[in-house]
Amino acid sequence: MKVICVSNKAFERLPLTIGKMYDVIRKVHTPFSRSPFYLVKCDNGEEKSFEANRFRELTLDEKREIKLNDILN
Repeated sequence: MKVICVSNKAFERLPLTIGKMYDVIRKVHTPFSRSPFYLVKCDNGEEKSFEANRFRELTLDEKREIKLNDILN
């Protein structure tokens, strides 16, 4: 699954870029959390888990554009 970062603010700046697309390696549910966590590869190359509310899923148009670019390239 691909997602786009919408928030990179916490107590300190997270290694994510707002508006950048990330591949979700794994979706993780924890027993005491309301929302799941996404394991993604950060800008610094590390794999870290972040709350799902820091991202949004791609729209259908964005998914279509990616598929079209894959076909054409």
